Amino acid sequence: MPRVMLNDFLRRHALGRPHTTALFCGDRTLSYAELDATTNRLAEWFLSEGLRPGDRVAIQWPNAIEVVQVYFASFKAGLIAVPINLRLKPSEIAWIVNDAAPSLCFAPPPLAEVWLSYTLPASWTKLDQVTL
Repeated sequence: MPRVMLNDFLRRHALGRPHTTALFCGDRTLSYAELDATTNRLAEWFLSEGLRPGDRVAIQWPNAIEVVQVYFASFKAGLIAVPINLRLKPSEIAWIVNDAAPSLCFAPPPLAEVWLSYTLPASWTKLDQVTL
């Protein structure tokens, strides 16, 4: 059986059924073509910012379309997604951050404000807020 990557799944659906809804959250929707295009742009942005395959991207975001976009873009860029539960205590988050040493964090305001207050590990290279 051939090996199929998640990227291939998305690409095939974007080509075969571009206008079909891929994601919905509340009243927001995204088609397969839109999901593929936005994740391609985000993956390119990751690489243009100096991230390299194998780097980690921390994600602490409520359930939303953006979470899936960041995951797919991470996979496309060869990055490792590090999900961080919203219910964790600051000390637990700090442990994950220190252990995983992510190069980038995705968190919406006001969570981004909390991230900025953490003592980040020396390996931390970038903290950005990105609008998808």
